[in-house]
Amino acid sequence: MAIGVTGFYPKQYYPEPLRLVRYWDEEQNREFVFLTNATHISPLQVAELYKNRCNN
Repeated sequence: MAIGVTGFYPKQYYPEPLRLVRYWDEEQNREFVFLTNATHISPLQVAELYKNRCNN
């Protein structure tokens, strides 16, 4: 899902659309929601990137 920021200053600093990714983690039995500009990778890859960042 593509979204955009609406505030005056945020919109000036980041005018491109952002991507909202939802991911259900079976291990933790919970949902994660990510806001990213990575449009060239799959939603699963986005979730794995953020998961790896949290584990380091």
